[in-house]
Amino acid sequence: MNRKYSIIIPTYNSLRFIKPCVESVLAQELDSFDLHIVDSGSTDATLQWIEGLNDSRIHIYTTASRLGIEANWGRIKDIQRNEFMTILGHDDVLDANYLSVMDALIQKHPQASLYQAHFRFINENSEVTGSCKPMDEVQYAPEYMGVNMAGTFDSMATGYMMRSADYDRLGGIPFFPDLIFSDLVLWYQLTAISYKATALAECFSYRNHQSVSRVSIKSIDALEQFVQYIATAIQQDAALRAEVNRHGLRYLHWLCKGLSHRLLRVPYAERNRLNVKTFVEKCRNYARLWQPDIDYNPYKDKSVRLAAIIDSNVVLRKLFYNIRKMYNKPFN
Repeated sequence: MNRKYSIIIPTYNSLRFIKPCVESVLAQELDSFDLHIVDSGSTDATLQWIEGLNDSRIHIYTTASRLGIEANWGRIKDIQRNEFMTILGHDDVLDANYLSVMDALIQKHPQASLYQAHFRFINENSEVTGSCKPMDEVQYAPEYMGVNMAGTFDSMATGYMMRSADYDRLGGIPFFPDLIFSDLVLWYQLTAISYKATALAECFSYRNHQSVSRVSIKSIDALEQFVQYIATAIQQDAALRAEVNRHGLRYLHWLCKGLSHRLLRVPYAERNRLNVKTFVEKCRNYARLWQPDIDYNPYKDKSVRLAAIIDSNVVLRKLFYNIRKMYNKPFN
């Protein structure tokens, strides 16, 4: 069977990284694909470079002005695509055999609803920094969410293959603020249609950029939307509830701790009156939605306590702002 694929790259002002990305797509051994560039009004030379390739497999969709990430990704479902599609980060790189591996995996697991392969991490200089955690060949939706919460699985926005019809039936990617948690929920929903099949081959590279310490209020809003989504989903799926009971609080605490310290780095005037104590209390309420019988107290973690203390004291907070560049990790 001659399956056809669509590779979709949402982008904005990405000239440095999109060059190796696009080149890796055009170098695929399996030539049965088209490439869709979903551009959000780039003002650098991104589009000129792509147009200069003069490749009939490339289709460009741009806008007169910049769109938010949700609006730009939202255009994907309006593009005419082939039977199977994958969304590729504009800074990630496919191995030449990526489509061949996916094609063989689909042939082996025709009933699966989501497909993935193992991958490696690269840094901004394209140096390999490690490999993803091992994945089972077959995985069902509750387990998929469970291993994500347990931290024993590396889930990124790149490398997944799905049927375009399934993507459309789900309404495209869920619109969480800034698409935070959106890919995780999308992969979960697609896996829930049937199951996820994973190739053992390592056939693409995910680019990890240097961590940014700032957090926007949208991150907090996205977390709340994600918590509400899971709270509803566990009412409908006993197996998912079991996974959330097993791993959910640890995952929530990891988010609470990380976002507390990143929130502390945001100038108070830019937080829309949100402080660390208020956010931590939100996390306690989130835990009750997932596990009402558990008394989750984030302040048992001394680093969360310290973040709240610093944030609640004007003098300490100003002192922290003056030396914050010294604190690249949560307090221990």
